[in-house]
Amino acid sequence: MSFALDIVRNIVAHRSVEIPDPIIDRWVFGDRVPSPLPAAHALEAVARLIENQAEYDHVGSLLDARSRKLLGDVITYRALGPVRYALPMSTPDYMDLYAKAATFRVGPSEQVFPPFLFETFAVEDQGHRLELGAWLGNIVATFLVRQYYLDGPRRIQPETGDVVIDAGGCFGDTALAFAASVGETGRVFSFDPLPAHQAVMRANFDRNPQLAERIALVPHALSHAAGETVRFAAKGAGSFMHAQGEIEARTDTIDQLVERQGLDRVDFIKMDIEGAERSALIGARATIARHKPKLAISGYHSEDDLIIIPMLIKRLNPDYEIHIGHHTNFEWETVVYAA
Repeated sequence: MSFALDIVRNIVAHRSVEIPDPIIDRWVFGDRVPSPLPAAHALEAVARLIENQAEYDHVGSLLDARSRKLLGDVITYRALGPVRYALPMSTPDYMDLYAKAATFRVGPSEQVFPPFLFETFAVEDQGHRLELGAWLGNIVATFLVRQYYLDGPRRIQPETGDVVIDAGGCFGDTALAFAASVGETGRVFSFDPLPAHQAVMRANFDRNPQLAERIALVPHALSHAAGETVRFAAKGAGSFMHAQGEIEARTDTIDQLVERQGLDRVDFIKMDIEGAERSALIGARATIARHKPKLAISGYHSEDDLIIIPMLIKRLNPDYEIHIGHHTNFEWETVVYAA
């Protein structure tokens, strides 16, 4: 059976479905009423699947049955949208997580970070009481959904004593969660090149000094080569590399960090760096080949990330097993795990 053609059949089977009351993430999308995507959008997805059938089939062959089904669901959803197709997390239970996260609010924040309301939260996590400024969605993703922690048949997550790379520190919530996971003997290196993010991270680390001792903030952009000057379009938490961007930064690589710090191992790498994941993986090729760290790599920023990133990981170290996670009821937050 062809994985690609199975997805094509699923798209065709659902092309005229209309879900009467689709569950929409109102924190992200507000009161917007979704409309069916144009038929041309689904046709483009089908054409992509057929044109690249060999690559899709190859990636399908790398995955366990659960991951293969989930990847097929994500691709189908991206072709059809929420009116015609529901993802596994399109349930009331998922939306209830926002209400639970809201109970962790302890007050407003002096910092402002559009487009969402930035607030102060207190969260109990892995035996620690964390206080941090964040969006409500950060609390859901990092501490309730735990989107960079894979449980199940294969456990892929930071463990006690691990050396962790947190690529895409943003507000520091993931770095703090990882610091709680690795314990007093572990270390977390959190990369973020954007001054606005760094200010929030430092403020959050100052609120949590016991965990901050385990974290090093690295103010560089991860890439395939170190020492280059790049620019970023200022888009808040979604800022990305752009030649005409307003923000200037220097590049670094994970391999260079390992050499500078004299690390004898790296145990876990998480990446969510707005489309720079492929380049950063290449910049970690020696580390991945030598140490085979557990990986949790965002795979949704580009249309073909879900195919290219698994194949790239296998090329960098053929011993990896690949798994897929998806942590929302819309197209964001697909994670490629490897161990």
